[in-house]
Amino acid sequence: MTGDIITRVGYGPVAVLAGLLAAVWLPPAALAGTASQPVVASEYRVKGAFIYNFMKFVEWPPAAPSGPFVVGLFGATPVGPFEAVFEGRTVHGRRVVVRAFDDVAGLEGCHVLFIAAGGTVQTRSALRAVAAQPVLTITDTGDTGGSGAMISLVPVETRLGFEVDLDLANAAGLQISSQLLSLARKVTSAPPGRRTP
Repeated sequence: MTGDIITRVGYGPVAVLAGLLAAVWLPPAALAGTASQPVVASEYRVKGAFIYNFMKFVEWPPAAPSGPFVVGLFGATPVGPFEAVFEGRTVHGRRVVVRAFDDVAGLEGCHVLFIAAGGTVQTRSALRAVAAQPVLTITDTGDTGGSGAMISLVPVETRLGFEVDLDLANAAGLQISSQLLSLARKVTSAPPGRRTP
């Protein structure tokens, strides 16, 4: 079903992402963290579909790396489901490659960095490595306010939603479309001059 939503013909990106938000169901075992291997693969395909659609609504600055878009997976995240989502697809006319990283070396070469829920120390190390770089950071820790990422995937009953920290994205020079922001469950943005470091 995820593949059908990603590629539905005749629908614009906003409608596709809205459909993804409404239609994607995650098994309770996936939400509880007790899922079997096939369920885990399905869960990460869903997350890959979200990331693919997020990328359509983000503009990277000229300082971002040229060439293909690099989606980095940090930590114990299965690569196969993400490769299946991005295979043969382009974003803004550029192809997308998926790369796995076990440590923070090389993360600055990514355009997108997905960090699965896991050790807080590892997560913060990865986020520090790309701080102020033009890298769209995404986690599934469930809370942008505490994750330090620009976008956080959050469970909403048996579905996925997302929250956005717009200040972090702006600080990295990334422009997130208002169309994407309108679909977010929460957008964090401090008034000018009120953001604390």
